[in-house]
This record gives sequence, C-alpha cells and structure tokens, in this order.
Amino acid sequence: MIDVLLTGALGVMGGMVRDAISQTQDLRIIAGVDITPNDSLPFPVYPSLDAVREAPQVVLDFSHFSALSSILDYCLERQLPVVICATGHTMEQRREIQRAAERIPVFFSANMSLGVNLIKHLSQEAASLLEPAYDIEILEKHHNRKIDAPSGTANMLAEAINEAVAQPKSFVYERHSKREPRKKTDLGIHSIRGGTTVGEHSVLFYGEDEVVELTHIANSRRIFATGAVSALRYIAEKGPGLYSMDNLFAEDQAVTDIRSLSHQTLFNLAGKLSPDAFLEIFAAVAQEGIPVDVITYSFSGVISHLTLSVDNAHSAVVTAAISPILDRHGLSMDLMADLSKITIRGPGMEFEAGVGARLFRPLIQAGIPPLSVATSEEKIVLLVPGKMEEQALSLLAQEYAR
Repeated sequence: MIDVLLTGALGVMGGMVRDAISQTQDLRIIAGVDITPNDSLPFPVYPSLDAVREAPQVVLDFSHFSALSSILDYCLERQLPVVICATGHTMEQRREIQRAAERIPVFFSANMSLGVNLIKHLSQEAASLLEPAYDIEILEKHHNRKIDAPSGTANMLAEAINEAVAQPKSFVYERHSKREPRKKTDLGIHSIRGGTTVGEHSVLFYGEDEVVELTHIANSRRIFATGAVSALRYIAEKGPGLYSMDNLFAEDQAVTDIRSLSHQTLFNLAGKLSPDAFLEIFAAVAQEGIPVDVITYSFSGVISHLTLSVDNAHSAVVTAAISPILDRHGLSMDLMADLSKITIRGPGMEFEAGVGARLFRPLIQAGIPPLSVATSEEKIVLLVPGKMEEQALSLLAQEYAR
C-alpha cells in the first residue's frame, strides 16, 4: 500500500483524485493539505504542510504553482517522491524543480493525459516531416476560470516541436501589436477562454492548399486523475531524477515489435579505410542495385572496421563488385553467410535504462552470439546465426512479455 499526501485536496481536481484513488487497492490518501478547512473527509486536511502529522510515502500536488517551494522543501527534507500536477510554473520554478530532482524523484508534466502525450509525439513526428514547408500554430481552449495563458500543455507542445525541427521556432503569443508578415521561424500559440470547456489542444500545420491538424479534446477531468494515479505508482519505485509522462507512456511500450529476416550475409571489412574507399564501396554496391541493410562502422585510431549485410542471393555480386576496391586500398574481407536479422523496435527504448543488458542477457545465456549490432533511439538490429533464429525470437518474446 502506498500512502499519499494530497495537496489541493479540496479543489476540483483534488475531488477527482480522491475518487480515483478510492477505487484502487494499492493507494490510499492518509492526509491532505488545503487552505479551506474541512473535517468531513476520511482523512485529515491540514491548512499547511507544517501541520501534517502523518508520514506519507509520496506527495501528489494538485494545488497552485505558488505553493511549489514549500512542497519541494517538505519533500526534500523527508526524501519523498513528489508528483507535480499543478500548472502555470515560471521558468525559475521549473529550474527549482530540476534542482530538486537531483536529490529526490520528481514527476512533472504539464498534462497528465496519455492522449495529450500521444499528440505530443505525433506533433514532433509531423513537424520533422513537414517543416519548414508548413507554418505551425497551436490553439488551446479552456474554461473561463482558468488563470494562466497559454496553458502549460500548449507550451509543452511548442517546446516538443522545437526539439524536432532543424531550426528552433520563436514563440509568438499575440499578433495585434505586429504589423508585419508571419515569419517562417514563428510558432504562434493562441488561447481561448470560455464556458466549461475542460481542455482542447490543436497543433495545426498550414501548407500550400492544405492543412494538417492534430487535436486532443478532454471531455472530463477524470483523465487527469487517472494519469496522476499512474504517476504515483510509477514514481514510488524510482530513484532521484526528473520524470514525465514521456517516461510513463514509454515504459509499458519499451518494445512493441520483434521480427526477423532470414538468409543474410554479413561482410566484415577491415584496414585503413579512407573516405574515398568508404564511398567507393557503397557506390559499387548501389551501382548493382542491391539494398544494403545493417551497417556498422568503427575506427580504433589505426584500423577501421566496416560491416554491412545483404541478402544471401546478392553476396556473390557484392563480393565481385567490391573486391577490386578492397585490393586497391589494402583492405581485408570476411564473410558470414546464412545469418538472421532480428529487429527489436519500441518507442520506450529511448527512456529505458539497461536496454542492452535486457536484450543481450537471455541471448548470451543461451549461447546465441550477436554477430553485428546497430541501434537507434527506438530500434535495435542484430544478426545471429540463422540456425538459432527461432530460439532467439522465442527468448526475446518471453523477455519482453514480462
């Protein structure tokens, strides 16, 4: 059972969180903090953190950004994890959060909805593909009681887009004072306040004669309470560090796809590989119209090692095409045929520590040697002996089914 201290216990979101936690078997609120007195709840509500007598295991903050320092001080003094769900923090407060995360686990997200964080990733993908040909704008809508503008989520989306584009954008929050055409480096962020709108966020990509729009609509605040409950479970087991919905979103999706491709040949080239030789090798293979798959390269300061793989059916043609180049540059070549390529893919790899250990341990323990490995943020590709393909796939499927 995880004992929770809830700040902002009597607010609208505090009520949603109370309901959400009451339906769990592993979480319970043992105390609350709120400026409004109330003794009708099943736990005590204190006017300040200093008055709390219980010993929580984690703090959940749904209060107000002005309370940040006192909450962090309370958690730092007791070495408690904290989930910060309040919005509207200044840049200095964000730096304060980062400093606290060096000593305690801090979960901080501008929006606790998994759907919003999906939109964030989709926006980054779209921005990397469409920019600079498309103008990017963000529109957010909220109820008429929301104080801060633009929303923390809109700022989060804008910052995420800036991480994905080649040239960072300048955020433009209003245009009425500007008497000039829109710049390609602008990213407009617009706010609407009215009625009881829970929250809508749209990222719009304006191109020539078309518009691409990504939109998330929150119909109930319960989605934020659900996300907060997930964050509580997540942060309770973590060490010091700054965590977000990215980590939570990705952890359950560390690996989403494992597949294989048989009948591969690995070329291992070694020697003093000059840039000219490097280019000649790939040009010769391309001239034959043969696709190259796994490519790795390393340089020890004296000797270079270049590996590339092709389908077994093309190995003889590739050998004939590159052999004159290798002879001319004094390079050696070793071939391993009948290998299998195994691809492990998942968005969570970027955030998961120990990816390599988790991947290689079951293979090595079973005597399956990885003969070549290539990686990216969301993918690992390795070559193994073809006769061990089915065993390797079975072991990895078992490992990532846990």
